Amino acid sequence: MLHIRLGSILLIFAIAFFGCENTSGSGNGSAIIDDNPVIDGIKIGDVVPNKGTLVWRDEFTGSSLDMTKWNYETGMGMQYDPNLFGWGNMEKQWYHQDNVRVADGKLIIEAQKQSPPIDSMHFTSGRITTAGVLSPDGTTTTGPKYITPKTGYVEARLKSPTGAGFWPCFWLAGANWNEYSGFERMFWPACGEVDIFEADGAHIHTVGQTIHYGTQYPDQYWFLEHKTTTVPHIGENYHVYGFGWNNSVMHFYINDQLTQTIVLPLPQEAFGANTAAFYDGPGFGIIFCLALGGWYLGRDETPVVHDIVPSDAVLTGENWEARSFMVDWVRVYEGYNGEPPIASFDGVIEDFTAGNIFQNFINYGNGYWFAGYSEAQFVNSNRPGASGTRAAVYYHQPHNPVYQGFGRQNITPPMSLTGYTTIEFYAMTNNPINEYDFALLSSTQGTKTYRLSFAAANVWQLIEIPISALDITDISTFTISVWSFNVMGGDTEGISQLWIEPIIAKN
Repeated sequence: MLHIRLGSILLIFAIAFFGCENTSGSGNGSAIIDDNPVIDGIKIGDVVPNKGTLVWRDEFTGSSLDMTKWNYETGMGMQYDPNLFGWGNMEKQWYHQDNVRVADGKLIIEAQKQSPPIDSMHFTSGRITTAGVLSPDGTTTTGPKYITPKTGYVEARLKSPTGAGFWPCFWLAGANWNEYSGFERMFWPACGEVDIFEADGAHIHTVGQTIHYGTQYPDQYWFLEHKTTTVPHIGENYHVYGFGWNNSVMHFYINDQLTQTIVLPLPQEAFGANTAAFYDGPGFGIIFCLALGGWYLGRDETPVVHDIVPSDAVLTGENWEARSFMVDWVRVYEGYNGEPPIASFDGVIEDFTAGNIFQNFINYGNGYWFAGYSEAQFVNSNRPGASGTRAAVYYHQPHNPVYQGFGRQNITPPMSLTGYTTIEFYAMTNNPINEYDFALLSSTQGTKTYRLSFAAANVWQLIEIPISALDITDISTFTISVWSFNVMGGDTEGISQLWIEPIIAKN
């Protein structure tokens, strides 16, 4: 779950976990489970291919939430910072433990209309975490119940509420956030965050999976790798969402199918970004929450509207499942052995026919915006003679005359460039004075960058890049970087566009 809209960055991620010292029967994959039945053919200690050794789980088979495994996280975030209203995301709910229950073998987080309001919040919902928490009045700290191994695999089988206004999330937050953890403190985003599943309820077939990382406070750079995947109706069907990571690769999965590969190290480490948080930190806390409203919702609307909340009919009707986030089980494995595979391919690096890209590069700079906002959408190309050809349009919104924006797409699995001589694609920009870089990331050779130049605005031109000039043999990621030393017309709110047609390797 993203947390980006307030300047008080120091405390944004304290909301997720407060204190990480291990307690009896927990910590770094060493959980001791007295009752260890075989469920779905496995039990604690079993090795599952491509995932690792099962070390922790909750099958939600009891009649109430197991408080040896979970903490309720309640309130609206202000216990961590008086300015952190709405959990830093413009959320509209008060998290309350009464909105969380276990029944019929499921964890159920139910959103409800609240009357009278609690601290001006007209809605309640639920949030639980294995990490430590702080009470809403800021007086009571409850230590962590479980922290994942340093590397491993985490998965959950769940079903999400759908409809405008719901923002469900299953995510991991770096355990070394706060000073009570016993670990060396690492402020967000350097502590790392993984959104294994999140969704805008208005989009019933779309799931987002994201990592967040960056540099240490106070000179924070924030990066993310985000990809959306089409999934058959997230509200009618249970799906399994997973994330595996080690010191060389991160993999996202849906229903055991690989959806995204992120090869380490990431190129943003040149900015000091701490991607090691994902494999050399103390581990993660696990979080389930159901937010109402918030900045993640309404991004695809025109105009953008973040104040969307579910209707009263949904929140007060007899069908409680329509407003509930339901989890069948969650499991943690240690020793994930995934590797970035290198595959041969037909020369098409990206054809922009499926999925979506939504990327940000943010520098908060002691709480102030010093960066831009970038995203890309897949559309039909408007190049003459290219009817039916898809294209990506990278939109770059500045907030300061000197900034950088990224559009990034991971290649799953990485592709071998052996036998190919050039990379070609058509491109066009409305702002040729900007500097645009096209970069390829190899799983073994690092990042190779090629500067794009445009002779005129709004004119398509063929880009031909010799592979020999890049000195690269495989590709796991391509990146479009917009170095906007010229802001359009001097307007710091101007939007630059970069159109790119399918990226092809040729021999």
